[in-house]
Amino acid sequence: MRKTIGPVVVIDTEPAVVEPYTRWDGNQATYLFFPLFPSFLLVLLSGLSEPIINGLSVLNVRTEQNGTLSLGTWGWCVKGVPGVE
Repeated sequence: MRKTIGPVVVIDTEPAVVEPYTRWDGNQATYLFFPLFPSFLLVLLSGLSEPIINGLSVLNVRTEQNGTLSLGTWGWCVKGVPGVE
């Protein structure tokens, strides 16, 4: 049984014989490893080294009397604020 709407086949109970599935020899995961792994390492290192490197904080608020507040991806850090260690 074969039903069509214009040139498009909608139902075909006896489709044409298709060649059997042949495995593709290449591996896409191998190609994706090379750009993804270094980018993962760079994001990981920048996130972990944020408290060490001053330029990686998202926002720095410097006040003249109360010190500095640094906001980043992992939270906040203060320097020179009285009463906060």
